[in-house]
Amino acid sequence: MNKFAELCSGHYFVIPENQRGFSWGKQQLDDIFNDLILAGTHAHYMGPIIVSRTQKADFQDDDLNTTAEFTLEDGQQRLTTFFLIANAIRKRLEAINGAPDIDSQEIHRLVFYSKNGVQLRLQNMNAELQQTLSHMLTGAPALPANLTPPMVLLQSVAQQIDEFFASKGRDDLLMWKRRIVNQAKFIWVDLATEGVNRYLAFDAINSRGLPLSEFDKIKNFCILVGSVRNIGLHPDDEWYKAIGALQTFGVASRTQEAAFVTDFYSAFFNERIGQAEVHAAFVNKYRELLTISNEALENSLRDFVSLWHTYAKSFGFVATRQRSGHYGTLCTPGAGKWLDRLDNMEIPTITRILLTACHQTMSEEDFEQVARACEIYTFRVHGVMGRRIDLNSVNIIGLAHQVLRELKTVDHVNQNICHWLGAYAPMKEVMTKLANGEAKYNFDQRVKGWRYCYYFLYEYEIGNSPTGVAPLNWQGSEAGKINTQEHILPQSHRDGGWWQTEWPDEAEADRYKHRLGNLSLTTNNAVLGRKEIARKIADVGTAHYYTHPNATNSEKQIPSFTDGTSWKASNILRREYKMLTFAAKRWAIPCCHDNGKIDLPPQFGHEDTDLAAIVVNESNCIPTNAQVANESESVESDDQLD
Repeated sequence: MNKFAELCSGHYFVIPENQRGFSWGKQQLDDIFNDLILAGTHAHYMGPIIVSRTQKADFQDDDLNTTAEFTLEDGQQRLTTFFLIANAIRKRLEAINGAPDIDSQEIHRLVFYSKNGVQLRLQNMNAELQQTLSHMLTGAPALPANLTPPMVLLQSVAQQIDEFFASKGRDDLLMWKRRIVNQAKFIWVDLATEGVNRYLAFDAINSRGLPLSEFDKIKNFCILVGSVRNIGLHPDDEWYKAIGALQTFGVASRTQEAAFVTDFYSAFFNERIGQAEVHAAFVNKYRELLTISNEALENSLRDFVSLWHTYAKSFGFVATRQRSGHYGTLCTPGAGKWLDRLDNMEIPTITRILLTACHQTMSEEDFEQVARACEIYTFRVHGVMGRRIDLNSVNIIGLAHQVLRELKTVDHVNQNICHWLGAYAPMKEVMTKLANGEAKYNFDQRVKGWRYCYYFLYEYEIGNSPTGVAPLNWQGSEAGKINTQEHILPQSHRDGGWWQTEWPDEAEADRYKHRLGNLSLTTNNAVLGRKEIARKIADVGTAHYYTHPNATNSEKQIPSFTDGTSWKASNILRREYKMLTFAAKRWAIPCCHDNGKIDLPPQFGHEDTDLAAIVVNESNCIPTNAQVANESESVESDDQLD
């Protein structure tokens, strides 16, 4: 391997125009600084520098050093950043001394060479990008008038480097000079010397291979700490078992691995953090173990590593959609059905971190309770009320931390979820939203309906299915959802036929056709079409009607809301009232604050005073005690909606 000083000696580099330009930011710069600090007195590998020696003849610079030109094939980001760091140290040394000295002159010879004037050792073939680099290193020429994204990033990183060294004294600067010049090591590969086709090599560099994941880097840091402190972590074994657990459930892609390690870090430390920040945050927590012993910190690190495998097993089970084979072994069949429902809503990640912690620490029966509560929370808060998906994430992470690290019980979890429901989705507001008369059907592009309409109708169908009867299959495709939703009052009702007579007011028909009370799941939408209500109820000899043996359970109930000859607003509202009373029971945990009278919109009472309100009176409800309310974060404003 070569030192940075050896890379620069007798070489200068050309960056061809086919490269993407400078693309590093603060995170990559921080990684360089942190890695060199962590390395202590050891050399640190910074990666490869892949070049191709050009056909241009060598020349003698003004100091009589033989200098050769190389095309920089890979390593543009690293090498550019190191030139910026070295130059920032040089400028700071000269500012402190008031003039160049031997140390600053040594750095100057790394960044520049002299031949018909002072030249940069790094040349971008993109003229404006080179103009920007030259400005950052020398102050001249002026920046281009219009800065492209690579130029903005180059300017930003240069400013961050200057800020990093701005307050450092001479001794610190000389220490950083040694780190940059001697401690950082690179692998030098000259494609021309090795007879490698540079174009094929460039394609391979940019299209093959993967950088270390955040979990890889955390594991490697743990190995480093373990070797320094001799505390018996075995992170390589635990990492291997964790990856194996993710693979068992088919969630071992890099994206899913990143989600796993982010969730675990957040639950363990009770911190909300982005996937790209996990390694840096982890290193900051345990960095001091590289230099001093700290028993509490060492024990924390042991706990962190020891939980990788079991958390990965629970995460994999909760996150996969291939879990049904494990129902009855890793969870009760009932819990599995609640997890399936979260998948059906297509927002399973909202409570995933809490479900994973509970799956790891609770009994199967208690986990089933939590899975049910998470489905209710997700549907009410996000499905009905439309809250932002990250609205309550800090509190959910906090509760997951309490379960994982403090072994809080299912009762504590339910109390917290009830508290959140009271804050973000009280039953009264949920019922009002469902009954507000706005279009709920959402698969007609002309209608701004409700995304979770099919989910609601499916749950209503399942809720009305007799025990032991196989339920209607869930439709995973958009086309399947569209084709299995029946409008009793048809969407197209201006055909000069029965429905136009039944609903002479077109505007009123349009207001009612997409209400919940007019919608049902069906197994044969095409046969029903725009038949009049009597024939929809019974049309013997045809393939499908509401009282047909193969009709859905929801369809079989429709005749109970009509005299068999009419289907008007009053019929729709009576059926909708039944659906609302189902919803009030189905999506109740129950929480005590949900109890009480819920007044429905005026049209219900106008049609029938018995429909004017729903009374919720759940016995054995869960109270929200003062301690839970105080532990939770303050409720965010109601206008934070999707």
